[in-house]
Amino acid sequence: MRAALLDRNSDVSVTDLPEPSLGDKDVLIRVGACGICASDLHVSELKTGDLPYPLVPGHEVAGTVILTGQAVRNVRPGEHVVVQPTITCGACRLCQRGHPNLCLDAQVIGLHRPGGFAQFLAVPSSHAYSSSSLADDVAACTEPLACTLHGLRRLAPRPADRTLVFGAGAMGLFFLQLVRQQSSGPITVVDMQPQRLEVARELGADQVIEADGSRGESGWQQQAHTFDCVVDATGVPTVIEAAFSCLVPGGKLLLLGSPPTAAIVAVSPRQIQRQDATVVGSYGYGHEFAAALELLQAGRIQTSPIVTHQFPLADFPEAWEWASSGRDCIKVQIVP
Repeated sequence: MRAALLDRNSDVSVTDLPEPSLGDKDVLIRVGACGICASDLHVSELKTGDLPYPLVPGHEVAGTVILTGQAVRNVRPGEHVVVQPTITCGACRLCQRGHPNLCLDAQVIGLHRPGGFAQFLAVPSSHAYSSSSLADDVAACTEPLACTLHGLRRLAPRPADRTLVFGAGAMGLFFLQLVRQQSSGPITVVDMQPQRLEVARELGADQVIEADGSRGESGWQQQAHTFDCVVDATGVPTVIEAAFSCLVPGGKLLLLGSPPTAAIVAVSPRQIQRQDATVVGSYGYGHEFAAALELLQAGRIQTSPIVTHQFPLADFPEAWEWASSGRDCIKVQIVP
């Protein structure tokens, strides 16, 4: 089969690999769509020596079951499925405390195991969720939506809160849609790309602000200490600093984007203490995957304005470069 490979220097290529072997509890999937995530682009920053380089990346995967192991009962050949890519141990202290997203022994499809940037993918059947009512490119958005839903639950905004979202990428735009459905308060979105802000307005933003410069500076400076909830969906340290300055006393800051490994943020602990502020981290998802899939199946989340570019597997290096550059795109998918 054809598959994309990523080496430890972040160089990518497309090559021939053997088709995956199948265990009794596994399913073989013909990949229909797989999204490029920002975490895929920064795998080389992970300080771990156990990754099986060169690896087949890709964890936002949907497709069609073509073969099942002898013990599989939950899905059948011909059924469309979406892959829940994080395989947790269920036994470590964090899993036992209800934090599977922080599992100490997690195996991630597309990182520790071969991922979805390939023609075929084998996964445990327990991680293949039926998505037959959805097109594969829509179902492949389940994982990033689950991450965003986890962040929303961590933030727990009130119905009338004033919300500011920094970053109109996929996560920021999913967050916008989720909070719009439960909040009557005004929502403002900040980004440096006008075309992303047009999408944000289309998806329900009350105000959009075009940022200028590395700090994301623009009209939002006049709104310092204005917002009850501020969401950073960029992971950029200077933007996180700016985001904190926008909080009202007693407000909440959600860190939804993934900062670089060595990032340092200059936020005064005295400000946090004196303003009674809450800074909330959000990593991955816990039990939100099925709920995210249900939202997509119910048609409550739009994906077509977010999935802006699709490439065949043969053009994976071009797709990778396009997603890395961020130029005129939001979510890039591979459709083998």
